[in-house]
Amino acid sequence: MAGVVSANGEVDLATAPDLRARLLQAVRRHPAGIVVDLSGVTFADCRAVAALVAARNLAAELGRPRPVLRGTPPLVARLLKATGTHHLFTHHA
Repeated sequence: MAGVVSANGEVDLATAPDLRARLLQAVRRHPAGIVVDLSGVTFADCRAVAALVAARNLAAELGRPRPVLRGTPPLVARLLKATGTHHLFTHHA
């Protein structure tokens, strides 16, 4: 069963380290993969992308499925596309 990590509010300099830690912990604990619920995110910057990419890289290193992003707000979707990282994840509405 996949683990679920939810992100809420602003994901920026102050909050991204916590999200990154939770994502990496979930990747390690859930061999079946993780789902990242982004539906509660109201703001994100490049640190949010870095946290997601770190989780994806750890999953690849451990031979686990790439993270599934669920409920991605338009702001985050644009950020992923602008940084060329959207293809690193599986996306679900």
